[in-house]
Amino acid sequence: MILVLGFGCNEKRITQYNIGLFFDKVHSIKLDTTFYEGIKSLDVDDNGRLLVTNEKRTDIILYNRDGIFQNKFSTIVDSLFPGFNWSPNRGFFLTDNNLFISNNGPWGVSISSDLTELNPLGRTYIAGSDLTFDESNNIYAFISNYLGIYITKFDSNGDVIISKFGNYPKKFANIIDKAIIGNSLVYKNGSIFFKTIAEPKIYKYSLEGQLLDTFEHVPTYYRRPKRDIRTETMQYMMADIRSFAEKYSANFSIHALEKDKILVQYSNYNYEYGLQILSVDGDNLLPHDLLVNYKVLATHDDMLYMIDAKSYHFDENYEPEIIIYRLKSNF
Repeated sequence: MILVLGFGCNEKRITQYNIGLFFDKVHSIKLDTTFYEGIKSLDVDDNGRLLVTNEKRTDIILYNRDGIFQNKFSTIVDSLFPGFNWSPNRGFFLTDNNLFISNNGPWGVSISSDLTELNPLGRTYIAGSDLTFDESNNIYAFISNYLGIYITKFDSNGDVIISKFGNYPKKFANIIDKAIIGNSLVYKNGSIFFKTIAEPKIYKYSLEGQLLDTFEHVPTYYRRPKRDIRTETMQYMMADIRSFAEKYSANFSIHALEKDKILVQYSNYNYEYGLQILSVDGDNLLPHDLLVNYKVLATHDDMLYMIDAKSYHFDENYEPEIIIYRLKSNF
C-alpha cells in the first residue's frame, strides 16, 4: 500500500464519505440562468471560462469564470453558417484556445477562439460517444457501431490517422455498445487512458494505438456487474439496463488532473459518485476510497468542477451552482 501523509500504512482501505478528507473547497460559481437549461457536460479553459452543453442538447453556452453569460453557440453558428444542422452533443476547449463542437451531421465543427470562423470537419470524421484531444489537437473518439467497438484517431481536420484500436471485455459487449455514458477516454502525459462502463480496469495506450499497460484498483464500494444485458427484444434490453443501473457500479467518467494524475469517477444507484485518484503509472494515490453525492463534471489542473447531484435532481428550488474543489497538496 502506498504511504500517504496522515494515514497509517497498515490501515485497511475503507469507504469514506467526507470529501474534505482529500479535497479542499476553493469556491463556488452561481450560473447566470438567462439561457440556462440544465447541464449535460462541462469544459473549462485556462482562464476559467465554462463551456456548458445543456441537457436538451439544443445549445452550448459560454460563461466567464464568474458564471456570467457570454454567448450562445446556436447564435454564433447561425451567423457564421446559416442553415447549419445544429445538434450539439458536447463542447470542448482545445489547447490552441479554439473550440470543438461534437455535433450530429456534420459530426464535428471547430470554431476559432475569437468566435468568428467555423469549420465543419470532413466526411471521414465520425463522432464518438466520448472524445479526447492530444496536444496537437488530434482527436481520439470512442466509437460503437455496426463495425464494432473501437477507438479511432483523427487529425484536427477529421481525417483518419488510425482507423481502429482498443480493448474491451467481450462478455460485456452489449452494455458497452448501448451505454450513453461510462465508456470514457482521456489524454494525459503522452498517453490515452480508456475505461469501459462495465469494469474497473483501465487501458493505457500510446498515441499510435499500442497497448502499453492495464491496471485496476477495485473500490470497496464497487458492485461488479455479473452479466451483460440482453438485446433480443427492446423489453429485455430496457429492463436489463434499468437493473444494471440499480444493482451494479458503473464507470461514469475519467479526467486528467495536474502533473501525472488522472481521476476516475464511478457511479452507484441513487446519485452516489466514487472518486479515485491514480497516477499515470497506475498507482492508487488516496489511502481510502471516497463516495460522495457530488458529481464531477470537469477537471482543470488540480481542480474538480462539481455539482451537488441530489440537489440538482430533486430540489425544485435548486439554483445552478458549480462547486470547485482542489486535491490536497499531500496527495
